Amino acid sequence: MKYRKNLTIVACLFALSVTGSALARGLQDDLKLCQTAFKAESDHRYDGAIFRFKSERGSKLRTLTYKMTFADQRHTVDCKVKGGEVVEIVWHDNS
Repeated sequence: MKYRKNLTIVACLFALSVTGSALARGLQDDLKLCQTAFKAESDHRYDGAIFRFKSERGSKLRTLTYKMTFADQRHTVDCKVKGGEVVEIVWHDNS
């Protein structure tokens, strides 16, 4: 009985670790999608800009928030990803 209980605990912990790593891979993929979209969306105005990931919200429609710094300009940029595609980029002026 004790063996079965320990086996169940180990199986649950393994399932949680696999789920967590799958979610992390999804986030990394979405981060790369957003970085590519920023380069295309910025229309070369911000060549050399630094994008720093700050937060994420949502699950089916994931909103990734970045802080963008370029020279003396600072912007907050939201990148919305759904189904492995960027659906919207919102640039907020923080001046």
